[in-house]
Amino acid sequence: MQPRKVLVLSSEPMAAALLGMLLELEGYEPAFAQEGEGPEAAFARVKPLLVVLVDHALDVSRSDLFLTRAARRQVGIVMFGAHGVTTAPAWARSRRVPWFRMPIDGATLRKAIEESTSSFRLWRTDTDRRRHRTETGADGTLVYHDR
Repeated sequence: MQPRKVLVLSSEPMAAALLGMLLELEGYEPAFAQEGEGPEAAFARVKPLLVVLVDHALDVSRSDLFLTRAARRQVGIVMFGAHGVTTAPAWARSRRVPWFRMPIDGATLRKAIEESTSSFRLWRTDTDRRRHRTETGADGTLVYHDR
């Protein structure tokens, strides 16, 4: 069974709560950082299917390290613009992180989730230089070959 948890990170509690309600209506389980908990700690604790960043002003919204950790765990990332923001931030555009205006309906949210769950693959393939293979030895042992 695929995990249905979605971690919502926002500096605006009301926006996070409204997005959480929309996620619940779509059958997902919203999770939030606890008081005093940073985004990295919340990410490790929740182990989500998807991370939603609301408001590009958050420090984690410009973190290549956070994006890499999400890609390594095959967790999608999506950004929603806060009130008044009309275009995706340059950081999100350059890393192909899906960006949307704050959703107002379930269809928009569904589209964001579908696009973002594949975003980790898009970003990761640009930096993945490894060429590896596996084979089974004569005695049945699995052998991993990597440069």
